[in-house]
Amino acid sequence: YAVPFFATAAVTALGVPILLSVPETGATGGDFTPRTALRVIREKLSRPPLRGFVAYFALLFGVANMVYIFDQPILRDVALDLGVPATATNTAVSASYALFSLVAAAATFRAGWVESRVGVRRWFLASPLVLAVAYASVPLFGPLAFPAFAVARGVTNVSSVLGNQYVNDRVDSVGRATVLSAAGMLYSLAVVPFELAGGVVADALSPAGALALFGGVLVVGAGLLWTVERPV
Repeated sequence: YAVPFFATAAVTALGVPILLSVPETGATGGDFTPRTALRVIREKLSRPPLRGFVAYFALLFGVANMVYIFDQPILRDVALDLGVPATATNTAVSASYALFSLVAAAATFRAGWVESRVGVRRWFLASPLVLAVAYASVPLFGPLAFPAFAVARGVTNVSSVLGNQYVNDRVDSVGRATVLSAAGMLYSLAVVPFELAGGVVADALSPAGALALFGGVLVVGAGLLWTVERPV
């Protein structure tokens, strides 16, 4: 399992210099220089309220994205255990992905409802626990992988919508797009260490066991971040 994980992490990391090499369009005006952009990013992301939130969301995003790498081998094994012929496992996995996409789309559509009924703070407080429970259920009973992965995608999509809106609401109009892009880059970089460790852990345990372990890491890490500085 380790080789594809290292390859995925390398490709993710390569996206950073590529993004930095993109030339300016000139649409923002001459006053907003790269130096100004760096100053705005530093001021907004290194101080409350965004400092703690960006770190917290980066951890959540990094662990949540592990499901997109572990799901295929896990679903294939579960399908075989359920009696699906080996020649039909790809079809079963593809059908599962279609259902997951529907769940993710529905969750994204209802993100506004979640914000008004649950609240951003309670959502991000509960999200690590929900993901950890979903991940922990997979090695206990294989067929639970299907609802667990659906839940994980729903949580990820709603968290992305609410997280981006949270950052957007706390940045002035000048430099807002720059700060949002910088935060997005940090979230992508947060995935890299989990991808690097994912293959190693999966080789030592199993894909399902690794997923459960990362769920535990998420809960512990989120708890520590809440203790140091309340992110939301």
